[in-house]
This record gives sequence, structure tokens and C-alpha cells, in this order.
Amino acid sequence: MTPPEAVQALLRIERGHIPATLWDPCCGTGNIVTELQQAGFRVCASDVADYGFPCRIEDYLEAAPPIGVAGIITNPPFGQALKFVKKSLKPRASVEPIGRPCSARSVAHRWSVSSTPKTFQAHEHGRFASAPNTQMRDQI
Repeated sequence: MTPPEAVQALLRIERGHIPATLWDPCCGTGNIVTELQQAGFRVCASDVADYGFPCRIEDYLEAAPPIGVAGIITNPPFGQALKFVKKSLKPRASVEPIGRPCSARSVAHRWSVSSTPKTFQAHEHGRFASAPNTQMRDQI
């Protein structure tokens, strides 16, 4: 479960760079979706199982992107972040992964597609910045 404070921190840092229509494909109990909606974003919600928040039930890795979605903000399942980033970079203009609650520094990463296919960049912001995971970058 992603704490609302993590989403609020992301919004404080990245608000001007986040598309208006988003998808949270791992919505779980809806914390990310709720915070984004309260901030004025349109959000499509889905997850692989029903965790009590109203959403489409589907496996993100197999799902087609919802029509009109311009970006993804999600907290992928532990150990599957690389698969999610790889898929996200194909049909999306931007990806906003929110790290595990124990890793607050990862909240500040903003991953975006560069002009070269299958690469991404980390845009670093102030005191929350940390270096991109080059091992993960090299695997994409």
C-alpha cells in the first residue's frame, strides 16, 4: 500500500510534468488514484485482483492501455518493477514509478522516454534525488 504522503511528495515535485490523464495499473486499495483525483487528474484504475477499490480487474503485463491515457503512476508489485518499466516505455510518453514505502528517495525519480528507443532517463530533483539504477537501465 502506497502512503498518500508519497503521492503528495511526487505531486509537489513533478506536478507540471505529469499528464492530465493517467493510469494506475496496480491500484490496490486506491491510495495513488485517490490522491491524484483529489489533485485534479483523470485516472484509470486497474489491478490483477480485487483489493476493495473499484477498478478494472486485469493483468497490466497483458492489458491494452486505456484509450486516452498519457502516462502511468503506479507502485508495481515487489520484484516486478523492471517488467512494468519495460512495458510502460513502449506505449507511454512518461512513467512515474513510486518506490516501496521504505524507499522514500525513489519517489523523486521521474522516468521518461528519450529520443532513442528502449532508453530512459532519471530527472533528479533537489534533496530527494538519487542516481538512476544503471543495472536496470542497461537491461531495458
